[in-house]
Amino acid sequence: MRQNARYCIFLLQQLEYSMFRRLLTTSTAKAALTDFTHLKGRKPSNQELCIVPEFLTPQLEEFLDRVSVRKLKRLARGPYSEGHFDGVIKGYKEASISSWGSSIVYDVGTTVVGSVPEQPPAIDLADESDENVGTVIRWVERSVNSLLVGGESGTGSSHLVSRWLPPHILELRTGDSGIGAHVDHKEAFGDVIAGVCLASDAVMKFVHVGDSSSHFSALLPRRCLYFQRGFVRHDFTHEIPLDPNEHVFRGRPIERTRRISLMIRDLRQVQ
Repeated sequence: MRQNARYCIFLLQQLEYSMFRRLLTTSTAKAALTDFTHLKGRKPSNQELCIVPEFLTPQLEEFLDRVSVRKLKRLARGPYSEGHFDGVIKGYKEASISSWGSSIVYDVGTTVVGSVPEQPPAIDLADESDENVGTVIRWVERSVNSLLVGGESGTGSSHLVSRWLPPHILELRTGDSGIGAHVDHKEAFGDVIAGVCLASDAVMKFVHVGDSSSHFSALLPRRCLYFQRGFVRHDFTHEIPLDPNEHVFRGRPIERTRRISLMIRDLRQVQ
């Protein structure tokens, strides 16, 4: 009886949430959450930089935060690390979770094309099993594919991710932490870097690798889905500033507390 009551409450929360999400489009969201003042050349399309605010319900955010912390306690024990092996990250814990991955191969025939992702799965939020978490991760994967092959330009199947690598958890502590400017490893990962943001807003800065005077910033609110691909992924570094004085969006300081990014990347296709 108690489980049925929890499920009914969850469905009611989803209904209220879905009414809000219908008001969102990736175009309007990106206009409000990006600052291209100092970008030279064309702006990225929604298939090259996408931000979907309130992608997660508060309940799903709390669930993913909880299961992520549980994994990190087992796989990344001890205090926060002060320096990454490549010197990029400070004040962090991280782990790749193979048990949340899958061997699913996606194709355009199984992808719902659209500019707004499908509704969140109805899961038991008390069930912290890998299978239950995997259900949410598959939804994230499908949602990214839906936006990659849909959106305003109807790009078709050319950008579809057929295989995703296992998800990666990155937690940054409150204060004295961040991610230095870098381009994700081009030999290890494919064309799409995606993630959902938990627990705190964050400012992400992008700087062109060949011209540092060409740069832009994005505000990634907690519970959002975001991804980068194409020239944004390959030709720009991205970072979450280590200096809190640089954690500013359109002149407004953005407070960042403890934050978890749950990232998915596609498998690099070897020609």
